[in-house]
Amino acid sequence: MTKFNTVFQILAIGIMHLLLFACNGSGNGTPDSELQHVYQVTAIRLNVLESLPLQLNIQAEGNTRTGGWSNPQLIPYIYVAPPADGIYEFDFKAQAPGGVVTQAITPINASYIMDPLPDNLKGVKIYAEKNNKVAMLEPQPGSIAYFEFKGSDETDRFVIKLLEQEKIKHARDLLAGNTKERPSVMGIIVKQKKTYNPGWSYHLQPKSISFFDTATEVCDANMRYVEEHLDEVGDAFLPGNRWCPWSSQLTKELDLK
Repeated sequence: MTKFNTVFQILAIGIMHLLLFACNGSGNGTPDSELQHVYQVTAIRLNVLESLPLQLNIQAEGNTRTGGWSNPQLIPYIYVAPPADGIYEFDFKAQAPGGVVTQAITPINASYIMDPLPDNLKGVKIYAEKNNKVAMLEPQPGSIAYFEFKGSDETDRFVIKLLEQEKIKHARDLLAGNTKERPSVMGIIVKQKKTYNPGWSYHLQPKSISFFDTATEVCDANMRYVEEHLDEVGDAFLPGNRWCPWSSQLTKELDLK
């Protein structure tokens, strides 16, 4: 077999796989081109799953014009760069019926798991034939707090953002001396600057943050060492982007509201 024929066969196989993938873009054998927008979207529910990394469960409820619609799906928009406003968009589609069907508005629902949960996600917008709806992923008023902690280098400080009341209370109890349990901070590193955490090119994903007494050595590192080796985070160094500086200790709460 000539070298030309070998290359040709490899290219042909590659094209075949691409075609098969395109035909199964909806994930269950139905090409996206065969799906149509449902009549309307009536409700959206967002639920952050306690997983590592964090995932977002999106559930949509809606209606179709008739009975007999099947294979409902939330189809995400593909972005070259994350949306600047933090609103991620989806089409609410399903497979239209064939033949005789019930001529009545019929409920339909679909769900989608965002894996991982984008750090900049503020909400979700879902499009149907007649309308669209937006659901915001926002903490309740008064449930945001910022805390500073120090590490093994006394001169360095790192700022975290907490969203859950239970964690905020624990942090305040540590600072007030009301508890000595779980004094150190851990979380998932996001390789992105935040204005509330100046001086560093990364931050901790707020919903991933927790407190601990002991942790494995594989996630321990000095905050400046992390900065200097940020490109390596997520591989052999700090696998899964999990960071648990053993020497971390809260120093104060910050008023950044």
